[in-house]
Amino acid sequence: MSTKWNSSKIQIELSTLCNIYLLQLSPKRESKLFCRYRHNNHPYLILQPIKEEQILDHPAIYLFHDVVSNSDVEQIKSLASPKVC
Repeated sequence: MSTKWNSSKIQIELSTLCNIYLLQLSPKRESKLFCRYRHNNHPYLILQPIKEEQILDHPAIYLFHDVVSNSDVEQIKSLASPKVC
């Protein structure tokens, strides 16, 4: 069984999550959020761990910093732009 994703439905869901993030969290909830370096004992990641930031606790939303370089982002965008309607 395949799930057909509607891009507008995804945009609405992401917008809802972003709006939740923008709400003021209580100090108790905010105190449970964290930032850390994640490496999962992987040899490459031990040398250069991923920067992980927990944005929201429920639902769990994380932001990963410096995972893809700016030049890689530009290359992905240029490859994707002919296929985007």
